[in-house]
Amino acid sequence: MKFPIATKFSKNEALFGIYVISYLPADPVLRKFRIESAVKQAIWLNEKFPKGTHLTYCMQNWTDMEALQINAVTLNLQVAINHELPNGPSRARNRLLKSFYGSPFDWGFFFDDDAIFADHFDGKNFLGSWLKSEEIHCLHPLNPMSMPFNKTYNENKDMFDNNWVLNRSVQTKGSSFILKNLKKHHETEIYSDEEILICEDTNFGYELVTKGFKVYRINNLILKEIDRGQSTIFTKENRSSLTKHYHNMVRAKYGVVAPEGKKGLSGAAVKFFKNQGFMNSGLLIPKDLSAKIPTVALHLFKEE
Repeated sequence: MKFPIATKFSKNEALFGIYVISYLPADPVLRKFRIESAVKQAIWLNEKFPKGTHLTYCMQNWTDMEALQINAVTLNLQVAINHELPNGPSRARNRLLKSFYGSPFDWGFFFDDDAIFADHFDGKNFLGSWLKSEEIHCLHPLNPMSMPFNKTYNENKDMFDNNWVLNRSVQTKGSSFILKNLKKHHETEIYSDEEILICEDTNFGYELVTKGFKVYRINNLILKEIDRGQSTIFTKENRSSLTKHYHNMVRAKYGVVAPEGKKGLSGAAVKFFKNQGFMNSGLLIPKDLSAKIPTVALHLFKEE
């Protein structure tokens, strides 16, 4: 594995915020389980990110009393909770994207309410100068459920230990992605398609790359889903049929043709977008660029 090293960096400070969508089902058992997961995530955010970081929620179907459980464990953060009626993940995320694009933040960390990163992640160290790269517009973690990591890591241990290893990607991981403020830096706003209820993260990534923005997967930033990706909106039965429907919808929208016998989008999309010239091999970001711990609230990196 040989990737070029990124070299183009802005000299300005970078600011960031965190944005979380959450939906609570009516079923009391699932509801209790999901609140517990959201609280675990909130504790993790409070521990891992610098004091004073802005954390904004779009909470669907939460009561004020339930939301107090989040406030109680995020005392280090500046928390804003917005209550919404149930209206689907795309609409909820669009509310947060609208807020983000209107903010002074350069980067937004977007999460579902059960998503965190693996134990080695520390936002106080991770959020270094490399996120000022002018070559990166969106990032997402590696999902070990769909892409096992250990063998690749063991075969390239020095590279992974000393660098952030990025591969060009064509889709975001909806449960967690990191987005540059396209309004602030590029005078444009891109949103989720609210007609797409499943694989909306795939559609969002396609929309980014077809508009000329670069999406990367960070191969040594590992996703952990506390609920193991369990949906609070769809049952297993209707999710399967709906996934097929929305996959076909996204394929048609972008002209992606899947190989015969293939049901998913990923392999076909990678081949399609490579042929369209949207892909290259990847980037290495030396970890010593992210060694400094930010000392000012909200700052990814402060110039000496």
